[in-house]
Amino acid sequence: MKNYLEKSIIITDIIMQNKTFVIDLDGTLIKGQSQRYLIEYLKEIKKISFLKYFMIMLGFVLYKLSIYKNAAQLLQFSLNNFKNEKEDDIYKYIDDFFNKNLKDRYFNNSKSIIKMMKDSGHKIIILSAVIDPLVKRICDDLNIVSFISTKLEFDNNGFFTGRIVDRQNYGNQKLDNIRKYLFENNLNEEDVIVLTDHESDIPIIKYFKNSIVTNPNLYMNRWARQNNYPIIYLNNNESIQYIKHYIESK
Repeated sequence: MKNYLEKSIIITDIIMQNKTFVIDLDGTLIKGQSQRYLIEYLKEIKKISFLKYFMIMLGFVLYKLSIYKNAAQLLQFSLNNFKNEKEDDIYKYIDDFFNKNLKDRYFNNSKSIIKMMKDSGHKIIILSAVIDPLVKRICDDLNIVSFISTKLEFDNNGFFTGRIVDRQNYGNQKLDNIRKYLFENNLNEEDVIVLTDHESDIPIIKYFKNSIVTNPNLYMNRWARQNNYPIIYLNNNESIQYIKHYIESK
């Protein structure tokens, strides 16, 4: 691993000074799938039946194994648990869930790396397929302002319709959304550094010239090596030095 990282550092030496770090959440900063943990929480507080819980959990396992790939369908099935809930109440559920179940699930060096990026003055954008109330709560904890996520649809009375706005922020849609955000905020695509773990983000990894495959599974580890992308693991202290290199390079 050390030799591979050293090789990657040499390859990526030429980086612009004003950087924009675009970072995924699940599997990248957070261990596992935050929305899966949310479903477990909803079962604990008896918001969903055991049968529905089992079906959703099976979907998450198959998705993690890259057997089931319809993430939008899995999300929609999960979101039905919140249908007709008031927006304020959903945020209360999310806050309680975060404090009880999620706040200690970061990888060892996730917060240190985020702090290092922030202290350096560079911009951070969280780019996630996760629903926006949950992404916002995590960003609040990390003191990150900018994020792009899957938006829930609320009616004029503030009740959740059970649907999302537009499409899930996933795959090619993620790439479209981050490119639109960069354009609207006058940010240079050449200065973007991507950190992500999942194969669904391969279009993003390929599009931006500075991409780091983070905490990959076996498939993504093999893919990254075959395509000469750097790999880091945020439970490994080498990751801090590697990100520090990106931050300090010109």
